Amino acid sequence: MKNNRGVISKYQSIALFCLMLWIDPSRMFAISVGDRVQASGTVNVRQTAAGTLLGTQTSGSKGTVVGGPTVASLSGTSYTWFNINFDAGTDGWVADIGLLLLANQTPTSGLANQFRTDTGAAIPLGSSIPSGVGVNFKATLNDADGDTVKLEVELRQLPANFTGTATHSSGLVNSGSQATTATATGLAVGNYGWRYRIVDNRGAAENWSSVGNPDFIVQGVNQMPTSGLANQFRTDTGAAIPLGSSIPSGVEVNFKATLNDADGDTVKLEVELRQLPANFTGAATHSSGLVNSGSQATTATATGLAAGNYGWRYRVVDSRGAAGNWSSVGNPDFVVQSSTPATQGEPATLGVLWLSSPTSITAPAGSSLTAS
Repeated sequence: MKNNRGVISKYQSIALFCLMLWIDPSRMFAISVGDRVQASGTVNVRQTAAGTLLGTQTSGSKGTVVGGPTVASLSGTSYTWFNINFDAGTDGWVADIGLLLLANQTPTSGLANQFRTDTGAAIPLGSSIPSGVGVNFKATLNDADGDTVKLEVELRQLPANFTGTATHSSGLVNSGSQATTATATGLAVGNYGWRYRIVDNRGAAENWSSVGNPDFIVQGVNQMPTSGLANQFRTDTGAAIPLGSSIPSGVEVNFKATLNDADGDTVKLEVELRQLPANFTGAATHSSGLVNSGSQATTATATGLAAGNYGWRYRVVDSRGAAGNWSSVGNPDFVVQSSTPATQGEPATLGVLWLSSPTSITAPAGSSLTAS
């Protein structure tokens, strides 16, 4: 060591060493609180620095430094002691001569994913979510050193420059656990991209992931779904029922239409079917399941239809509740017959006549008489 004259005496050097040790002893040693260490051989574990023996740890045992350094003498020899929280077995103070500092390894993770916070559903890459829906991010995190770890996400509205500053983070979780970031709220309409990395409690961080283009899209105001013309069908034959025509008693009916949604939402067909005359209430009596925009929807089947005239109207409803207007009602749209009518024009069958004496009888045209 040098002063302005060139050399510091050994006494000055010793004094400087003691001063540094008094100010911050941890700076004088390679091991610090939070580090991962490993036993270099079988080591004694004590209640305090140079204190009561609690037990031992075998060579290769790993743990985390939670206290120290503390200098204390044991059997006349001075050692530097650290309090170790071992991964298993007895915890306590160990002399530094029995410890090896483990290099902090970079944490890792499985793939991170994006989720809607209103439903908890995963958001497929590049797909849309409604305006006002919050988003969070999840991944399972791992750390070979057993450190606690957190998920950091940098979310930007595109186009954007990514700065390396996390916008949303999880709390620290144990290695092998799933981490969930804080929720991204107040997202403006537009395209979004994000990247992520894993950081351990000692600051080791993996590289940022790549960014999607986009990862998801925030839609504007929900638009009203639409459809082509809906039609009525016999379920026994699958044939369309012409408007105002009749079907036999016992035949069941369903309704079909091709549905569309400008936002790409899933959609369903709702039908209100009534026997005429009737008041239409706006309550659907038969509905389809949700289908993708551009697909044909088929309602549940109308069964047990009594004889008479029927009218129906329909509308389209999307998965977010936006509904088109009800259509108009036919008068009637179809008729259910009461029964199969008797065949007309067949000759009538007359009863047998018993004649006690010759009698002149004229049979009606198209009928016959039998004499006995």
